[in-house]
Amino acid sequence: MIEILESYKEYIPKNDDGDPLSLLVYCDGFSCERVEGAQRARINGADRWTRLDLFEPAIQEWHRCFLHQDTYDELFKFESHREKGTLYNLKQVYDHRGVTKNVMDCFDKAEALLEFVTEGYIILYAMELSGMTLSKRIVDKLYEKVNTKEVINVAIEPVIDGGEYCICQLDAGGPMVYCNNQYCQRGSWFHLECLGMEEDDAPEDESFCSEESRMEHELRLSCRKKTTADRFKDSKHEYVKRLIRRGLNDIARHDAVKENDGPRMIRYWKFDLFEFYEKNHPKYLIYGLRLIANIAGATSERLKHALIWERTVNLKGGKIKNIPKDLHCEHLNREYTESSRNAGGQLTTDTINRHSQMLGVGKAIYHLFDENVICRPFNNRKTGKINRKKDILRMVQTLKSQNLVRYQSGRVFKGFEDLKVVSGVKFPQKFKERLMKHVDNMAKLRELKS
Repeated sequence: MIEILESYKEYIPKNDDGDPLSLLVYCDGFSCERVEGAQRARINGADRWTRLDLFEPAIQEWHRCFLHQDTYDELFKFESHREKGTLYNLKQVYDHRGVTKNVMDCFDKAEALLEFVTEGYIILYAMELSGMTLSKRIVDKLYEKVNTKEVINVAIEPVIDGGEYCICQLDAGGPMVYCNNQYCQRGSWFHLECLGMEEDDAPEDESFCSEESRMEHELRLSCRKKTTADRFKDSKHEYVKRLIRRGLNDIARHDAVKENDGPRMIRYWKFDLFEFYEKNHPKYLIYGLRLIANIAGATSERLKHALIWERTVNLKGGKIKNIPKDLHCEHLNREYTESSRNAGGQLTTDTINRHSQMLGVGKAIYHLFDENVICRPFNNRKTGKINRKKDILRMVQTLKSQNLVRYQSGRVFKGFEDLKVVSGVKFPQKFKERLMKHVDNMAKLRELKS
């Protein structure tokens, strides 16, 4: 990183007197850490050039991946694949293939699924609050061609069978005892001989294959005991509200990025500080707070303006087509990797420079030259979003009878028995103390650098 920052020095602007001005380095969380690490390594330098103080790391919008991951960790569980209305169930029914719990491997698909489910539930809520009904005539018009597969069965993770009989995995036979722990990973029926028991030692009531299995059974029973508050709780309704809230937040953030609405993006960073604190993302808590502090007056007006209004890029022009800068860098890295493979391993300095110039703006100029000078049309592969309008209407029709947007006590989705009602930060005083601690650390570091 030190070498990279040294190469950036030629781009540092200067004022009328020739004095250097600070330069923003747009990064994701990991790169921000690397920039700070390089500055700490040079903290004893003689001047600002040597200490690399002229670079200010600026966190970008890639943190949305972590917010998506938090959503899927909490609300996307295989155990709920048969529960109508859950994220996993709707993923299967409406054929959102490729969506897994690891959001980093399928970010676009996971985002599309969350947006689809959110839109469906919003319609359900609107119908509930306004007393509307979905017109059958309109639905029949949309479904002139009947889909014979009302439910699309998508391949799901295979269920691993640990064996029905005993730890020896042999056929049933001889004296056996049943393990009353239905979640036992070792099996259901066990030979007395395999457990080291005599026939006279076999218990007459509940039996378990091991002490560990007994303890697991008792622990699950203790967790199932309902309090009076649990009997009045509607976990299904709470699940849907949480899913809608997270989905709407993501749609709003994505909309702000596409429009390059700087003030709105900064506002969402403020909201996300709570999420970073609750979900234990300390790196993004620190850099998010640093971003907000810089905009509040901890940096110059020039950098403040850049932090607000220069957070996205729009390479192809047009309205609402902006993307985050760090995401654009990810695209360039991928394009360079694919392009450099054609060199067959002969990566000389000239080859690296040539392939670098073929990316980004250079690639756009190359296409314009082909189309307007050589008159050779460039075949752009256009990909668009799948039209999910019919699926949304089907979802609304299917889930309306479930009354998921209406409170009914005692309901719970399988896999979400422990879903708790969340209202704000659990420990607001500790959250405040954490923020103040980071603010003090930033102030001390700036004082040390000056």
